[in-house]
Parts: sequence; C-alpha cells; structure tokens
Amino acid sequence: MNYKNIAFLAFITFYSIPLLFSKPIGEKKISYQDKNYIVPKHQVWKLSWKSPYKPDEITPAYDVRVLGKLFGKQNKAQIREIIYDDEIAFDINATKNQAIIWLGSGTEFYLANDLIKVNVEIYMQ
Repeated sequence: MNYKNIAFLAFITFYSIPLLFSKPIGEKKISYQDKNYIVPKHQVWKLSWKSPYKPDEITPAYDVRVLGKLFGKQNKAQIREIIYDDEIAFDINATKNQAIIWLGSGTEFYLANDLIKVNVEIYMQ
C-alpha cells in the first residue's frame, strides 16, 4: 500500500466518523428518471437498496452508476470501477443483502431502471 492510498483511507476515515454519530436531516425515496441525480452542496447522501432480482434472473450491469467519487460503502455492495465518457465511474449492484453507499456533495449518479428503489438519508457535510 503506497502513501497515497494510506492518506486517502485516513481522509475518508476522518471525514466519515462524524457522519456515523450524526442523525440524518431528512429522508426520501428515489426511483428511475431519465436524468442524473446530483447530491446538493454541503450534503452527504446515504443510499440503500435491495436487489429486485431473483438469484437466477438476468440482471443489468448495475443498479446504481456513480459518476465521480464514491464516498464509502457498507454491506455487500458489489462495485466495479469503469470508464464512462472518458471518466472514472462505478457500477454498483446489491447482492443478497441490502447495499449501502455514501455519496458526497456534487456527486452524480443514476439508476439502471424503474425496478430499483433507493432509500436516501440526507446528512449535512
């Protein structure tokens, strides 16, 4: 592990600890739309969802695609780093359990289809 990775992990740990002990300022449910969602300034969103697919069903490449930085993850989210429009993006799928990811302000993301239902907890940054 190089110094950049260590510095990044230290930053994420330091940055996310206050969120673990704070309460959300709001909650909402989101679903598929034709445009990207963008996390507003000075907010961190905690996204959680379960896979709507049966184990033997053919699924899309992702449930949620994050354009830009992924703030953190919890649980059994399956994450793949990809190149999308010459930028780094992340394709995320829920596995057997509920997937939970954290996105910082300004992060863009979108949902694969109308089967994906995401719960959002909103925190102040």
